[in-house]
Amino acid sequence: MKVISNIIYSLRFLAELLTIVIFIIYGFKYQFPFNLLFGFILPTIFIIIWSLLIAPKAKIIVPVPLKFTIETFIFFTVFFIFKHDYSGMLPILYLMFAIVMSLLAKIVDYSRKIK
Repeated sequence: MKVISNIIYSLRFLAELLTIVIFIIYGFKYQFPFNLLFGFILPTIFIIIWSLLIAPKAKIIVPVPLKFTIETFIFFTVFFIFKHDYSGMLPILYLMFAIVMSLLAKIVDYSRKIK
């Protein structure tokens, strides 16, 4: 079970990194004042929110449904940004991957609490 949970946590971390990379790449595609806003400031805000509320060792403890809601909001925000520029199946695959990994990580966390 430990190997499976480590794989799930690694894939979830990959989804988080992918979220940040997509956000930064598409943020810097805008003209001068907006590229700083969308490519630097907004990803930084999302990283701070993530580290304060969602990270495993977060400073502020929030209930699991609220964590999942915040994660889903961030994933959907990046999905819509990604979908705006690329209209293929890749944004949908990203969103499915990110949400499934988030759900599996929550299930693993719950199963660890039971034991």
